[in-house]
Amino acid sequence: PSNGKFVIENLNNDSYDLVINNIYGQEVYFERDINKLENKIDISKLSSGVYTIEIFSNSSIFTKKLIVE
Repeated sequence: PSNGKFVIENLNNDSYDLVINNIYGQEVYFERDINKLENKIDISKLSSGVYTIEIFSNSSIFTKKLIVE
């Protein structure tokens, strides 16, 4: 569980897109072409619930469930 604030570390230093969806599949957060080594994300203003984080880079796709309290 999270309070809605977290950091994504970019260990490969690849550019990536970040999408966060709610449980209904609706996009609630989006960032394109992120290339920072650390990206601070703050979705604490969103309602408590279950979200899906998707990270798309040229070499891979990463999906993870996030619970915001």
